[in-house]
Amino acid sequence: LPFYWENTPALYIKFYSLWAQKIADLNFINTHASNASENIRVCNVKTTVDLNQLQLDCEATVSLSGQFSTMTRNLYAFNHVDSTLNPLYGRKINYAFAGDDPIVLKPQSRSTAYPFKTNFKLNYSSSEMIENKGSEYQIKLKDWFPHIIEVDVSAAKRNLKYYPDFQSQDLIKYFFVFSDSVNLLNKEDLDIAISNSFGTYTITANQVNPTTIMVASEFRVTSEFVEVNKIGDVVDINAAIRKLNEGVLMVQKDSAGLH
Repeated sequence: LPFYWENTPALYIKFYSLWAQKIADLNFINTHASNASENIRVCNVKTTVDLNQLQLDCEATVSLSGQFSTMTRNLYAFNHVDSTLNPLYGRKINYAFAGDDPIVLKPQSRSTAYPFKTNFKLNYSSSEMIENKGSEYQIKLKDWFPHIIEVDVSAAKRNLKYYPDFQSQDLIKYFFVFSDSVNLLNKEDLDIAISNSFGTYTITANQVNPTTIMVASEFRVTSEFVEVNKIGDVVDINAAIRKLNEGVLMVQKDSAGLH
């Protein structure tokens, strides 16, 4: 069930009883309430970076479970999303590259049993997201990390608790593999760690080896709701996610590789 029908009182009857003149036993139940250990999205993206041609080629694996599967697997499989939802549910991992991408994908694997684990693979490219100034290069990260946040949440004049859609774990990880040896220049600008009453958010940027840099963004919603006097915790995490989605990855070609 979608998150907005979870933990809801419901009447449970057998299908054939719909034609009965009288239903003998009425059973009222509460629908399933999912948790963060079930609602998981993991996106691993290998991004090959050609510094000579200024070209990015991405190979992505998207793993969906629980509410992430319920709410977004049809986006990948049929290019369909519930129009009443937060628009960020309508962004595939390649949104920054393709915008409203019309391509649909066949699942690499799909389970019909809860929590409906589903995996997709996709490839995409761009020659418009990397800029070169001498030995330095900037990769524009605008909209590369489609975590589900509400952009208009504010602590000003708020009188009610904040309820996120569902508790969850959302990891988006990029491995940038460069055609030449490089040095990461803006690790300190990217790295962040927040832990508060809403959840946790971490960005980790590491130089794995001379030609590979990893940037991982992990957003965990751990709270069922946030008290009104703690709304600033939601604002802080949302702001950090927005900042990353307006940021850049800066590298410099290793001097040993310059000609």
